Amino acid sequence: MEGRRVNRSAPKRNPLYVMFLCLVAAVFVLLIVVAVLGAKLGAAQKAVKSAETKVEELQKQAEKLEEQVKKLEEEKAALEAEPDDKLEGENKPAIEPSVNTNTDKTDSKRKIGWLDLTGHNEVTVLPEKVFDQYATNYTTAGVNLRSGPSTSYNKVTLVNRGTKVKAAAKSGNWTFVNADGKFGWIRSDYLSATPPAEGSSGSLKRV
Repeated sequence: MEGRRVNRSAPKRNPLYVMFLCLVAAVFVLLIVVAVLGAKLGAAQKAVKSAETKVEELQKQAEKLEEQVKKLEEEKAALEAEPDDKLEGENKPAIEPSVNTNTDKTDSKRKIGWLDLTGHNEVTVLPEKVFDQYATNYTTAGVNLRSGPSTSYNKVTLVNRGTKVKAAAKSGNWTFVNADGKFGWIRSDYLSATPPAEGSSGSLKRV
């Protein structure tokens, strides 16, 4: 018994078992890597979608701004093309008179282009130019029809509120009209392209 040696070395492991453990470890690591990459990919997709949404919103805002700029340019062009003496409700520009104006009350032939004022000596001051046609307007208050474009001129007649008048010209803040067959000047502030609403104020004004 004393002469025998006891072999206490560790038993050899099966190579297949070792390979199996390595394979399990590799699969575990691979799963972890896939999970991490999946999370990052999901975050990246969300970021891309958010960026696409913001781009679409910016495009819509840009389109709205372009439309607003276009409208402003059209309004600017319309204002630049509109003559200074255009009356509300008058759709065409005024034209220069084809015949020189004569403000003498004794002159029986007083014509300004198409407008013939022969016999209407109630007018002291004639317009220097007229519209190319009458423009329909309505008085927004009881207002005086005067012989000239100022309150210093004589009153021709009183025009009641809501009266339909035919505007032929304009000078400053005054409009030359035909009111029930009489010609004269009315303050433009008291003329409108539409009839005044019933029951509204302003019927007692006299200018």
